[in-house]
Amino acid sequence: MTNKNTAIQPISTNLEKSVTKATVTPFPFEAIDTSSMTKAQKKFFKILQQPENRDKKYDELCTMAGFKSNSAWYNAIKDKRFTELLENMGVEVRHYEHAYPTHHEVKLIKNPKEREEYLKQDVWDMRRLFKEYPKHFPPHDFIVKFNKIKNVNFRKIVKRYYQNMIANWKPATFNYNMKNIPIFFNNLHNRFPDIKSFKELDRNTHIEKVLPDIYSLSNRQAQEIIIIIRSMFQYMYMNKWEDGPKTDGLLISYDTPKRDRTLPKPIPPHVKIKLDDYIENTIIPLLEANEETPIIKPTYWDFIIILRHTGRRLEDMAHLISDGSDIDCLRYDLEGDPQLFLDHRIAKIPIDLIIPLAHLKDSEGRNIVERAVLRQKERVKDLPPTKSDGKLYLFREIVAFGNQNIRITETISGNFFRANILPKVCNQIPLSNFGAESGDIYIITPHQFRHTVATEMIDAGVDIYAVKNFLGHSSVAMTEKYVKVYQQRLKKEFKDKLLKSDATAIRDNLPEQEEIFGDNKWVKNKIIAIFDQGDGCCEHPYKMPSCPHQVACKTCIKKKILPRHKNAVVDTIDAFTTHLNQAKQIGLNEKIEEFDKVVQFYQTALKIIEMGETFDASKHFYTGGVH
Repeated sequence: MTNKNTAIQPISTNLEKSVTKATVTPFPFEAIDTSSMTKAQKKFFKILQQPENRDKKYDELCTMAGFKSNSAWYNAIKDKRFTELLENMGVEVRHYEHAYPTHHEVKLIKNPKEREEYLKQDVWDMRRLFKEYPKHFPPHDFIVKFNKIKNVNFRKIVKRYYQNMIANWKPATFNYNMKNIPIFFNNLHNRFPDIKSFKELDRNTHIEKVLPDIYSLSNRQAQEIIIIIRSMFQYMYMNKWEDGPKTDGLLISYDTPKRDRTLPKPIPPHVKIKLDDYIENTIIPLLEANEETPIIKPTYWDFIIILRHTGRRLEDMAHLISDGSDIDCLRYDLEGDPQLFLDHRIAKIPIDLIIPLAHLKDSEGRNIVERAVLRQKERVKDLPPTKSDGKLYLFREIVAFGNQNIRITETISGNFFRANILPKVCNQIPLSNFGAESGDIYIITPHQFRHTVATEMIDAGVDIYAVKNFLGHSSVAMTEKYVKVYQQRLKKEFKDKLLKSDATAIRDNLPEQEEIFGDNKWVKNKIIAIFDQGDGCCEHPYKMPSCPHQVACKTCIKKKILPRHKNAVVDTIDAFTTHLNQAKQIGLNEKIEEFDKVVQFYQTALKIIEMGETFDASKHFYTGGVH
């Protein structure tokens, strides 16, 4: 980072500061002495020499310069002379209110007296108060500004409350709550500017006058504001603060708007299939060959592969450890099958998790996630630990260079992955949203991978408690949401099939669909978790009493057979050819047609998988023919 006293050589031009972009060209680049610029400034300066780049946003410029986050831009423009140079070139310099230091530049306050003095300030950086904090969050997520609260007396009380919460809240919670707290107290102050203490507050006189202002906001924001303010008031009342409320009834439960009940949103099937096919057929062969990959770096593809197949939260992924210790992210069970280990140190749910990976194999029989982890381990094996906390994160990368060109690493930026990497992948594959009228590109969010994995498990009949443990949910109530997603889709498919059927009389006499699917016994009361049936895969739970395809399971329209199933397919053809011949010999006419269909089904599948493709019954057997 450039020191403010470091001089960039003066610009020897006659340009005035008021010159507009239209009149700044040609700019005398050869007159600029870049010897005192930092590496980042030189990179930006080189890029901005091209006129077409001067209108680009700072995040685009950072990507073009090879940076993984926007902090490089903010560090570069801290130097006023560099900023002046850019402005003279016609570049609109985009400033944050304050360019906060990066994680590796922040020092934890250990001295009690220094800490006590720091807490008196009106702006806190929670990274100076916590040893552990999520490194994939940007710096501004940890900045708390008490001066957003207009009433200085309210500000003082809230600051004391925040000090008491240091032992209870997570580092990023302080900033998150401060986004809402000032809204309530500033509305209160605007209406009643003479109030100096919370003990003066009365529900009828004050609170009920402010609530309409809060309800005018979005339902979610109103919820969050009232919940945090009510919790604060109750804490002060219970601890008998002198300047706290004199009653615990200033805000009551009925004041909180009802929560909007939203269901998980898995990736649409057509989008998921296209992404999975692209990864398996295009990306994985390149990764295995240690070659460059299209669209994004190999590191980010392996990040996506692990995310796609394990459904982990972004913070879990960013803090996977790769140090060979007992908290290393890759371990093996007694049978030699791989597992993913999640250290609870920085996680939403503070418990260690072990995620089984044995079922996650590609068409070549390789474990998809295990291979992704091993490839990434190889990439980072020579990188130093992160400077901010000394950890060997699996997805750490170089973010800066220190004295003597020492490499400074940090874990992957969650914001950069969410805002740059995923949209780039979705746009360039591309993942068209065929379900939308516009046919626009479908942009996946990181958390949708989690919803997708959970929904796939429920669809396959995995026990709800096994899904709960796999995802690391604190209660089964959260997992039950995925059952509801499954129920809704099942109802829709059932209804669509009925509407396409000629059996209108049957349809008209059916009871309400809610009665048919209400208890969802197919999923909830059966514990059979089979993705792979040996001779293929089926989207339906295998041999469930209520499965509509149970009788014809061998030739189910939902069947998918991969190249790795070839031996089982050959065995099935041999077995059912024998059954067919026997049926013909003894005259079992009702079985002849059934066995013959199975033989044809698997002979067709064999031709497809021998070409290295996946056999899809609905595509290769049930369309365009007599079936």
